[in-house]
Amino acid sequence: MTTLTILKSKKQKIIDRLDTNPDALLSMVFKLILMFIVFGLNSPVMCQEVWNLPMCIDYAIEHNIELNQKALEVQTQKVNMLENTAGLLPGLNMGTYATLYFGRNVDADNNITFNKTLTNNYWIESSVNLFNGWMQVNTISYNRYLLNASKQGYEIARNQLIMNVLSAYYTVVYSRGLLLVANEQVILSGKEVERSQQMVDLGRGSPVILQELKSNWAADKLNLAQAEGNYMGAVIAFKQLLRLNESELLLTDTLGVESLYMESLPNADSIYQQALGKLPEMKQQDFLVQAAKKDLAISRGSLSPRIYLSGGLNTGYYNSNDSTDFRKQWNNNQSEYVQVGVSIPIFNQASGCGNIKRKKILLENQKLSFEKAKEALNSQIIQTHQDLLSAEKEFLSSQEMLTYSELSYKQMAKKLENGSASPTEYSAAKQKVLSAKANLLKSKLLYGMYRQMLEFYMRGDWEHLKVAG
Repeated sequence: MTTLTILKSKKQKIIDRLDTNPDALLSMVFKLILMFIVFGLNSPVMCQEVWNLPMCIDYAIEHNIELNQKALEVQTQKVNMLENTAGLLPGLNMGTYATLYFGRNVDADNNITFNKTLTNNYWIESSVNLFNGWMQVNTISYNRYLLNASKQGYEIARNQLIMNVLSAYYTVVYSRGLLLVANEQVILSGKEVERSQQMVDLGRGSPVILQELKSNWAADKLNLAQAEGNYMGAVIAFKQLLRLNESELLLTDTLGVESLYMESLPNADSIYQQALGKLPEMKQQDFLVQAAKKDLAISRGSLSPRIYLSGGLNTGYYNSNDSTDFRKQWNNNQSEYVQVGVSIPIFNQASGCGNIKRKKILLENQKLSFEKAKEALNSQIIQTHQDLLSAEKEFLSSQEMLTYSELSYKQMAKKLENGSASPTEYSAAKQKVLSAKANLLKSKLLYGMYRQMLEFYMRGDWEHLKVAG
């Protein structure tokens, strides 16, 4: 028998089977649909590249609008810093003006004349503060702390974005896992319907049992449709977070999730001590406290005397009937000056003292905000550490539950074939297996999420994801 003959024979058997059992056709359609959803996105025709977690994070960082705005805020603060630093340098200005006199006026020799006269004056001057209560130096330090705080604000926004991507990534993985579980449930139900149909056709099965199995199969198909909708919704939300166009398809690589392993971590207090010196939130609060101290020093400096030095040069040209040439007048009319002055604040309606008091209050408030941030961080770490331990216990329990539920399901399947178990008992056993698989996936993903968060607290960044992913 040739290969072509064998293929034609198998094809005819499939057609005969579909003609005698329409439900088998529906089952095959569901399988094809699921294969398209789960694996079709990885087809070279529809998607050129598989996206893993680090790739998603890099794309989100590059295209996120809020993060780019934070980067612009940092650039603005750099400009402020440069401007205040340049304030230590002397100021330099120059100018010129021309005047045309008609009638009575004064000539270049200070004599009264009635001739039309054109004057052209030039000047250049410079001034510098010698002392102003260290206000300029403190202003530079103040803006330097604000610049550092702004940089940490960018890191905070970046870390929050990565956290959102990580959460959405796990949601996609979890939704896809539930979709696979739902599809498995439909396949198992379809096989039982097919087996029961054959028994009824042979006169050895109960039509009532067959109808009950078909009812369970229909319910499983509904669950599959709902799981499909949840999965597609998670993918769409993921795309929107990354700012991907709807036409751009995305398939995440779950290698980083599937390779999770249980490993002990330091206790919550040790993680908290590491986080205090590494997290940008803590660094930002510290910079803001230091900035508030410098702001107070600036206010105090406003009450001190101000000493300044200035100097300049003036010259001019007079154009009259008996005027000399331009060069001689330029040299002869030059005048230079140097000035030293002192400005002492005596009374300013108590605005200076009031401003100092306000800055003191702001400083104390900033210190309290720092302490509040520390307490919030400690609570987050303790809760996340406890959640990790709970997820680990739940994972181990789910593994044990899956093992025993699979054994129970196999025994119940044999009883159903022998007629010693009802479809309801069989469905309950099957549901326990599927529920155990779902719980196992959930606990594993939660463990992975909490572990990544604790790694972040210890490191102060998410760079470990590029290694884990």
